[in-house]
Amino acid sequence: MIGDVGITVKDWLRDSIESALGFVAFDLDYYSSTKAAPALFDGPESSHLPQVHCYFDDLAANDPGCMNRYVGEYLAIDEFSAIQADRKVCRIEQLRTNRTVWEHWQERMYAFHNRPTHGIRRWWCAAIGIRSGHCNVRRAGAHPHKSAQRLPIRNPGPDAPSCLRRNQKRIISETSRRHAAVSSDEPAASRAAFTSMDDSTHTDWQTIVTQFVPYAKALSGRILDHLRLLDGDFGGFPVDRLTHSLQTATRAHRDGRDEECVVCALLHDIGDTLGTYNHADIAAAILKPFVSEANHWMVAHHGIFQGYYFFHHIGMNRDMREAFRNHPCFAQTEEFCARYDGPAFDAKAETLPLGYFEPMMHRVFAQPRNTIYKSAIE
Repeated sequence: MIGDVGITVKDWLRDSIESALGFVAFDLDYYSSTKAAPALFDGPESSHLPQVHCYFDDLAANDPGCMNRYVGEYLAIDEFSAIQADRKVCRIEQLRTNRTVWEHWQERMYAFHNRPTHGIRRWWCAAIGIRSGHCNVRRAGAHPHKSAQRLPIRNPGPDAPSCLRRNQKRIISETSRRHAAVSSDEPAASRAAFTSMDDSTHTDWQTIVTQFVPYAKALSGRILDHLRLLDGDFGGFPVDRLTHSLQTATRAHRDGRDEECVVCALLHDIGDTLGTYNHADIAAAILKPFVSEANHWMVAHHGIFQGYYFFHHIGMNRDMREAFRNHPCFAQTEEFCARYDGPAFDAKAETLPLGYFEPMMHRVFAQPRNTIYKSAIE
């Protein structure tokens, strides 16, 4: 696979993942191409190991003054880690102490960490080389000079895929839940002192607010973690729930909708895991502080409007949406279901990877517009 990294990586994620990534060599020269390359890690959890070793060739230059944290590959690496809640690319610092002889390449060795799934074994791994704005992918079994075969890390047994997925989802869920808790080894001075809210003080709340701000900024990352739980969850449908969500967002994006609408399309079914009987309400509640009233109403009611296409098959009234015929958002919600949500069950249709939408997510969730805390955060 050769071509512009920003394009070919997405195509490869969509069409060619046969084994999990285990190593990536980046030789991209520029900030722009390096910034696009981490989309490699935006595929489903099965597409990469929870820890992927990375080599960044262009972390050095003939003029040392040209290489710093604010330009080139350094900047792209830092920006990737800064916007990710649980996925980081970090230098392997242990090479400094674990090797008796220092060599230049050691400074270029990094590791991608997918912390929610860290420690979960993958059954197959691959190697990738990316060079100068082009992406050359090598998987075991596709070596240009010699024949090779994919080697399992460990013989998984016939039930390994389902066990792996269950364990993976459990760890992601537990990690997201623990985002809300203060680390047990955190100094007591960084915590509020009250045991009942009516005894809290201004100082207590300054302590809480100080920690709330970075926590709130990482919201989009936590939402993306939860969205990934839909990966592999078919529920009898032709495609899994994550693919359906991505395909709905892809259709809206290709139709020229703005980022807010595309993000609504991406998250419209995120409530399936927690709101089995009211999934639309869950999605709408997540989006409410960040989107327009019209888009919020559309997401909150899309379950009823979508019912026009199948309620009559399960003994329900397909015209339930008619109760809202005179609502100003009726036509918008009807169109959303007809053009984006309803047709998004085609395994062969264009489905952009999750990484394509992540920048949109970060922008839409950057600042709430509807919240009771608006005066406090301003």
